[in-house]
Amino acid sequence: MLHRYWFSFSKTEEPCILNLGCGVTAFSIDDAKRILESDLFSVYENRKIINIIEDIDISTIKDGLIIGNMKPPIFRGIWFPLL
Repeated sequence: MLHRYWFSFSKTEEPCILNLGCGVTAFSIDDAKRILESDLFSVYENRKIINIIEDIDISTIKDGLIIGNMKPPIFRGIWFPLL
């Protein structure tokens, strides 16, 4: 069964999309972290995870930049940010 995760990272002073967070759909938290390592951190520098929301309800995301720029969160992988 797939779960939707929302990761919050330590913020940088310079503008970066990861300052908003990252959405990942995965089989488990460990699977989600592997996806971050292989797909996200190969594009963006590695960040310290400061919070994880498991099974996030997408309707609770109110930031229009996130909602307007995400893939459907029903497939395994990163759905925000777009890679």
